[in-house]
Amino acid sequence: MDTSSLKSPEEKLRIVLAVLGGTVSLAEAARQEQVSATTIRRWRDQFMAGGSSALGGGPVEPPEVDGSVDGRPSEDARTPQHAAGEPTALELPYVAPGEAGTRRYLEALRDHWVLVALVVLVGVGSALIYAVAAPKRYDAGADILVTPISPTNESLLGFDLPQQATDPTSSVLTAARLVKNPQMADAVRSRLHLAMSRRALLDAISVQPVSQANILSIGVTASTASQSARIANAVAEEFMRQRQQQFQGELVRRLGRLERVRQGLTDGSGNAAELAAIQAQIATLTPLLGAPDPTLHIAARAVPPYSPSSPRPVLGVAVGLFGSLLLGLGAALGLEVLRPRINREDELVFVHRLPVLARVPQLRRRQVHDYLAGRGELPDEAWDAYRRLRANLATAGPGGRFPRTILMTSAIRGEGKTMGALNLAITLAATGARVIVVDGDLRRPMLATVFGVASRGEGFADVFMNDAPVDRALVPAPGHGGLIRLVLGGAGDPNLADRLDRRRVEGGLERLRHAADVVIVDSAALTEVADALIFAGSVEAVLVVTRLGHSRPDELSELRRMLAFRGISPTGFIVTGRRLRRGRGSHDSARARTSGRIVGPVSEAAQARAVKADAGGRA
Repeated sequence: MDTSSLKSPEEKLRIVLAVLGGTVSLAEAARQEQVSATTIRRWRDQFMAGGSSALGGGPVEPPEVDGSVDGRPSEDARTPQHAAGEPTALELPYVAPGEAGTRRYLEALRDHWVLVALVVLVGVGSALIYAVAAPKRYDAGADILVTPISPTNESLLGFDLPQQATDPTSSVLTAARLVKNPQMADAVRSRLHLAMSRRALLDAISVQPVSQANILSIGVTASTASQSARIANAVAEEFMRQRQQQFQGELVRRLGRLERVRQGLTDGSGNAAELAAIQAQIATLTPLLGAPDPTLHIAARAVPPYSPSSPRPVLGVAVGLFGSLLLGLGAALGLEVLRPRINREDELVFVHRLPVLARVPQLRRRQVHDYLAGRGELPDEAWDAYRRLRANLATAGPGGRFPRTILMTSAIRGEGKTMGALNLAITLAATGARVIVVDGDLRRPMLATVFGVASRGEGFADVFMNDAPVDRALVPAPGHGGLIRLVLGGAGDPNLADRLDRRRVEGGLERLRHAADVVIVDSAALTEVADALIFAGSVEAVLVVTRLGHSRPDELSELRRMLAFRGISPTGFIVTGRRLRRGRGSHDSARARTSGRIVGPVSEAAQARAVKADAGGRA
């Protein structure tokens, strides 16, 4: 039972948007809604011709004038999307770039987290490798107690011994400077039969006074625990031996002088008190013969350490983690400052106040090349993005209808605008719409290369410069049943870009509108050439393709400034290079599918409609 007469305009709009958005196929929608496929196709044509308001009345049969299925629209319907008083872009609160402040850098760190993680991984890994591969070093130490002589000890006055002073650490510092000397190093090497050189041994020895104490710490670093302890004890003992030798030499000389003085006093008529004092000094110093330096004592001997002093894995990893983290954060912020790129959709939506109409997932470079060469297919997620674009454009044209002329542009090269234009054309053709794709990049035309076809006549120049019949320039795209036709940019007049003006562009687009339902212009990057601006001012919808991680914010701002200067507001963004979330796979095969190949087949019904329309146009 056909229930089309019972459907309200809102229900008709819902059905048409579901078909255009690819949620269901035309046949599935007809079965679910209990209406004929022809009726839904008629509703779709009414919607694309006159917007949602056209679904409120009876059937609108488009007159077949010059091959057009929609007829010649009125002047109001042909008003570009930037006409005064008709906003088409989503109005969002403006957030100035300067207000982002700290958030911008936090987002930069989040966007470059892979770089930060890689730097941290390398830093920590290097620290671990060093901890495992580096030779182990052991530290051992012996302590020497320094007891300076008192100024009241007259018997030891004049000896080269540490004496008490106002600064209690001066005696320890003086002793520390006496430890490391070539004679000591040679003696220790000979005593322990060490293979290391004198310089290596001296470098392995460290002498440090212990603060707030009269203790001298002698430390030694060696390759084994036992060797470090042996060398430390040998250094302390050799230092004590050298100091003993020096003290004994001074003592012998002092006693010799005293003995000669005593003998002189005994043989002559010396002073008895003086003689007694000399004898007392001799009696005090004589017991010190053969004794060590009275101001130095080994307080603690070195023992082999239980663990190496270096490398220290925990400390090394902690230092490596902290240092590499700082380096990674600095690198991420440096990239943001020196090489800014748009990495998040928020920058597009809130800074430029335009909606995102489609999000095309990130594709491998090889995958894109194979697709454009006709050797590979795009994943279902990519086609879903272009179906979503088709649905979002359904009310983006004047009067709330689908735009008849669309410009696909970008701020810089390499954003994916050519593939976006072709895939939008393919998704429109899948609904039976007739699409013309114009290669508007006069300096780097790509459509002929992608489809492997040659231009008819002068292609672009015939349409926009020579006023030649449109059929003379149109080239059917292989594999699409005549629903997609191309206007190719040939190697014609090198001064074509200089001769192009708005009047010619609008005239060419008007003639193409009579031959198709939708005209899509694939232009050059708008900030690089002036002719792209001419097209932008002559179409009903301007789509800006932006590739995350590639687009530069300054170039995109320049694109907006150039368009705003001409009073043009883009319809929205097509974001490419978006990473898919985990868990998202291909959709149910029962859904409406678009051919994965750029030269894929179209349905027999679509081919029949294209043949009928072409025949009507020739009539």
